[in-house]
Amino acid sequence: MNTEAIDLLFRLARPLSPFYAYLMKLRLRSYETGLLESRKLPCPVISIGNIVMGGTGKTPHVIAVANFLKTSGKKPAVVSRGYGGKHGAKAIIVHDGHNLRASPDVAGDEPVMIAEALENVPVVVHKSRYVAGLKAIRELDADLIILDDGFQHLSLKRDLDIVLLNAFRPFGTRRVFPGGDLREDVGALDRADIIVLTKSETISLAQKERLRHQLHGKWPDKPIFFSENKYTSFNPLDDETLSLDCVREKTVVAFCGLAHPDHFFKALKMAGAHIVYQKAYPDHYTYKRSEIHNLCHKARQLGAKLIVTTRKDGTKLKRLATLPTKPPILQLNMKAVPEAGLFHLLRAKLGF
Repeated sequence: MNTEAIDLLFRLARPLSPFYAYLMKLRLRSYETGLLESRKLPCPVISIGNIVMGGTGKTPHVIAVANFLKTSGKKPAVVSRGYGGKHGAKAIIVHDGHNLRASPDVAGDEPVMIAEALENVPVVVHKSRYVAGLKAIRELDADLIILDDGFQHLSLKRDLDIVLLNAFRPFGTRRVFPGGDLREDVGALDRADIIVLTKSETISLAQKERLRHQLHGKWPDKPIFFSENKYTSFNPLDDETLSLDCVREKTVVAFCGLAHPDHFFKALKMAGAHIVYQKAYPDHYTYKRSEIHNLCHKARQLGAKLIVTTRKDGTKLKRLATLPTKPPILQLNMKAVPEAGLFHLLRAKLGF
């Protein structure tokens, strides 16, 4: 669905937004008063989430925080809802800390991407993060749980809530679903312990200072950090690592399934690629083999030397057998680089 169609749907549904916002506040109140149960795991829990639907970079920040905790001597595990996976009612170990044990079809694309990026950190999926967390603690020896996309998952108590906002558009449409892209009212940031403004490389230093001042004006007690996306390398689907220069002066066909695809296309251009054709699919899109064949055919017609996608999308392509090998398909690797103060604060708050 294109941007114009989404904007139209938001406008049509706008009268329903106050009702949805009220329901979200009523739900929160039910947890606060004990009408709905919120359970506690026997170890610290960090939630990384947002208030806008997609596009804030939760996955790379989960990876960054997990890597920091692992190198600091902790035994973190990531638990996720496993959006798009067919894991049913059973908690699934995606990665046991040594080996990948589930495919994107079963676990969802983002948990598998997290598992592949971390390699030595357990990842477990279940619709109940409490159930997934218990499994990680009891079976995989985890001593700290990271909730992937957990800010609205109020049925599990957490020790720290890290909320991500896209620095370029921190409050999205400023309207709550279904008349906008906010999951809940902006006032939900009252529950946050730390605010991280992601993709800050897209705004100027002056804009950063204005944004920091604006947020501190409303939430003076909240630590605020900026984080940048850093594009690091390319991989063919067989995981051989290539430098960013491998696309310089090359003609490429680019495609992705992201909430904000423009960031990906812009990154390719900054790396020196000449994009002769680009296609944006919906976020979390499940590709058909025929669609990839058609993209390869299009690339050959246009004389493109490479086809490039994101690591998230590349994870999904690996389940498709017998993909064309010409032109080669590369995935662009990216990592989140938060300000160092975020990690210093995590160490202080968690007491290690």
